[in-house]
Amino acid sequence: MRNLRKIFFSFLMIFTIVLFSQKITLATQYVINIPIDGSQEVPHTLSSGIGILHGTYDDATRSLIFEMAFAGLLGPTTSAAFHGPAPYGVNAPIQIVFSGFPLGVTSGAFSLSLTLTAMQNTQIVNGLWYVNIRTTFSSPGGEIRGQLILYPQSPTYDLRAMNLQYKNLNFANDALEFDIYLQRTGTSGFVSIKRP
Repeated sequence: MRNLRKIFFSFLMIFTIVLFSQKITLATQYVINIPIDGSQEVPHTLSSGIGILHGTYDDATRSLIFEMAFAGLLGPTTSAAFHGPAPYGVNAPIQIVFSGFPLGVTSGAFSLSLTLTAMQNTQIVNGLWYVNIRTTFSSPGGEIRGQLILYPQSPTYDLRAMNLQYKNLNFANDALEFDIYLQRTGTSGFVSIKRP
């Protein structure tokens, strides 16, 4: 019995030493859901184009995963990028150009996974980045834009594990419409974002 007690306490001591010698990182998972439109451009554009950017961000791994959809642009796309650091209503230089973004279209969808630098992490968490879609209508500035706002998510809500899918993207009657499907729960629905 005494040997069993010694073995237990030895194991407990080794486990405690290993546990506390590890680097412990407290991560915050963020959800991003933002509208993209011409009213956020500086200066504002008269574009009827609209879009949405949806994603997640992990500040420990600095991993940004996002999907976006857009429609109703007045000119064909020429590029898209994240800009910063800048608060809402202020222009800033390009941080990341979206490689593989669909060019020459007035509606479409795009997704990307990125790993940010430490400085970019500080900027995005503080709301100092925006997404900008440029077109022939808006050269050299953007046609539609959206300020990135990150919302901490609850620890039980893992958006990436839900396998969110968009289908049937359509722009009609000044509204961006699409079907959404969450594979994890088997839930589907219809989303309609109307221009104000």
